[in-house]
Amino acid sequence: MKIAVELIQNDFPDDAKHNGWCVSVGDKYADGLSYDEALGLLASLIVPEDRRCMQWLKTKEQHETWSAALKKASDNSKREHPLLLPESTSPKTEQP
Repeated sequence: MKIAVELIQNDFPDDAKHNGWCVSVGDKYADGLSYDEALGLLASLIVPEDRRCMQWLKTKEQHETWSAALKKASDNSKREHPLLLPESTSPKTEQP
């Protein structure tokens, strides 16, 4: 699907329909759009139906839960892989 977005400017400021942005897909188009309207239409055309980006919106409590889970996973990873820690915090091992 080819989407075209173009800015249309002419010398007739009273003719709003022929000024502004035009978004077209195939033989369909919307013209005379403001910048925000053109971006909104473009976004609605290219965002997938499942909209996984909506999972980024969280309440404060959800953000705190997510951060705690990431911290716990990070701490577990550091315990399991001591070589990933800076030398000053790595567990000391005796060398033969």
